[in-house]
Amino acid sequence: MTLFPDSLLAEIQSRGDAVNGSFLVSILVRDDEPQIRIFREAMEEWFRQVPKRASGLFRDRLTSPKNEVFFQGFAELAIHQLIHREALDVLEYPRLPAQPFYRVAARDQDREFCLRVVSFIPEGHPHYARRAYLSFIDELNRIKHRYRFAVFLRRWLPPEFDPGIVRRALESWFHRLDTDPHGGLYAEYRDGGVHVEFSVLGRVARATDKLVGFYLMPLETQGVLTRFREVIAAEIEQHRQQGDARCPLVVVLFNNDEWNLTSNYIYDFFYGKPRMSFNWRTLGGRMELIRDFSTPFSRSIFNSPDGQNLGAVLLAEKLWKERGVDLNLLCCHNPWCRRPLPDGFFSDHATLKPLAGTSPDEVVLRWTHLEDRTIQLT
Repeated sequence: MTLFPDSLLAEIQSRGDAVNGSFLVSILVRDDEPQIRIFREAMEEWFRQVPKRASGLFRDRLTSPKNEVFFQGFAELAIHQLIHREALDVLEYPRLPAQPFYRVAARDQDREFCLRVVSFIPEGHPHYARRAYLSFIDELNRIKHRYRFAVFLRRWLPPEFDPGIVRRALESWFHRLDTDPHGGLYAEYRDGGVHVEFSVLGRVARATDKLVGFYLMPLETQGVLTRFREVIAAEIEQHRQQGDARCPLVVVLFNNDEWNLTSNYIYDFFYGKPRMSFNWRTLGGRMELIRDFSTPFSRSIFNSPDGQNLGAVLLAEKLWKERGVDLNLLCCHNPWCRRPLPDGFFSDHATLKPLAGTSPDEVVLRWTHLEDRTIQLT
């Protein structure tokens, strides 16, 4: 079975939409880039491992020029590949649009679970937006004056934005401060989709090449976690109505970029505040961290009544590397789930694990530092 036949490329070229920004078009047309070629060949190989009864499920989406449709297909194909690497088998495939769950079982255990993959395509492509922001800071550091200042970007800069406009506006502001030092040490730049704030930190004694004292990127953590909560709650409800109640649910949140969430935000969101934490460093320099959730200080996604049948949440990030595509994977197991997942389920990618020797009624987790949670996909 071929996923991307020559006839598909000919069809796209005949429609004249070979430069429409589509993920599908990019991987077919940009054949001169080794990463793209490796990526396409890897998907072809994964697709050949899909059983014939499910080939249409993947083909229909992976040959769509719509980015959200294509990327959902890619996310599910990548997780399908990882499932087999984890000694798991797919017993039932989704029947879209009515039933979106995979039914999965361990090959050597009598344990099953329902799996749902939800894909995310961030607006503005954060990786490129961050690079554009750093270029913006470089432009501001071209200012020749005596005021050191801070920058807070409220929203990602739109494509094709000219940072020279802001630099000239700041230069004018600083010249006014020379004649009126009390004229205001705070400024905003707003124009359409651009919103940047500036604050003067002080006056330097002599000219310097870099006047930007520090800069902040848009604070998106709470927005991301709010979206997590909405999506997970919706999947729990759909699983309650359509899934097999005997099987715990696993939700995969698959991002086309990095989530940019620190571990503390992730732990508090999924596990809540622990009753107590123990931290120490061993003689060998290894950090140990134990968290006791036996009597949670606060409710969370996992320890709430709605989370009783939620087995785990996997946070996945697609990363471009020279060799093609890698996947960062973090598995958050739910210790309060009433039905356990197969033993060892993505355990190599879990940072919080039950502490050996504790009773089933206790929820005491040990933190394990994952030096590398990257999976080489291609």
